[in-house]
Amino acid sequence: MVLSREFAGLAGSGKIINLLDTKNIGYETAHVAYILSKQQFFFLTKLCALDFTPAITVDGVAPGLILPPDGKDERYFDQLAQSLPLKRHSGPDDISEAILSLLKSNVVTGQILFVDEGKHLLEEPQVPHLD
Repeated sequence: MVLSREFAGLAGSGKIINLLDTKNIGYETAHVAYILSKQQFFFLTKLCALDFTPAITVDGVAPGLILPPDGKDERYFDQLAQSLPLKRHSGPDDISEAILSLLKSNVVTGQILFVDEGKHLLEEPQVPHLD
């Protein structure tokens, strides 16, 4: 927040692209502190978009499976990807393309671009149906 406000004050106009995480939505108890911080960053992105408009656009990119953890290789991701809607994983180039797309636009702000092979669709909280 401090960095974004400093940028907005000094630059006067421009773009901010925050790197978020596909875990912005949904619930996971294994990494509570990480999830909470990323969810707050998700909301901060939207709040800054409102606060800095119209001179500065603020958006976010939420990657999914990009780089395997230490000790794992591409086969690990290939296995995980089978549970995702697109049945594949992305890479750093996909994230770069998403960021460039947001940088090229002058009419997008407050958006979170999920580059997560559709994973966020599986994690959205379910709304109960009232019958």
